[in-house]
Amino acid sequence: MRQLVLRFPEANIGILTGPSRLCVVDVDSTDERLVAEMLRRFGITPLMIETPSGGKHLYFRLSGEYCRNLRKSDGLPVDIKATGGFLVVPDSIRLCGEHAGKPYRIVKGAWDEVARLPPIKPGSLRQPARV
Repeated sequence: MRQLVLRFPEANIGILTGPSRLCVVDVDSTDERLVAEMLRRFGITPLMIETPSGGKHLYFRLSGEYCRNLRKSDGLPVDIKATGGFLVVPDSIRLCGEHAGKPYRIVKGAWDEVARLPPIKPGSLRQPARV
């Protein structure tokens, strides 16, 4: 990823989370208490990204997870980006909407951390009830 950003500094860059072996906890809130709660639930990560809206992306190594929306199951403004997911990465800039012109930026760690990402804590994704 770092090489793409350096090679195309003006481009916005997105990645597929499954094929890239990433599982990202996407916290769609500026509430740092919620970020802390997600770090307790899913584990500590060496790589954290701030989104243009002020939310956070917590990066982990994929361990078979699939995309999930925790709004319905847990009542939280949190998405899991994993197999089947897509993610915009730094230094991309939001092009439109309320946060147009604002960047995605690394607030903890560096791209080199991707090779050493831990998986999320076992059992941290509750299984949805089967009907």
